[in-house]
Amino acid sequence: MGKEEFTAFVRVDCLSTGGPVATVTGIVEETDVPGLWKKRVGVSVYDDGKRDRLGYSWLVSSPLTDEVPPCNAAAPHEKVVRGGGDFRVLPWIYDGMAG
Repeated sequence: MGKEEFTAFVRVDCLSTGGPVATVTGIVEETDVPGLWKKRVGVSVYDDGKRDRLGYSWLVSSPLTDEVPPCNAAAPHEKVVRGGGDFRVLPWIYDGMAG
């Protein structure tokens, strides 16, 4: 089975954390994937400290044909193979309205 790798740079429009899980969505600014430019994608991370997991919106819907809402991604389902536990999810603490 061949290995495929693609690259995308995303302008983040939402980041949410809860416990060891984080979800981030954003608009693709640069990519080598045909048709993905200017589309919103979502990624989730589960940080268990040993064998982290990732989830991504394109597992359950196509960013080429479906609109991914802000702050949404698939549950973290893929095991991180290289490095094992490289992600670190920190809690987001709301400190009141800026003003």
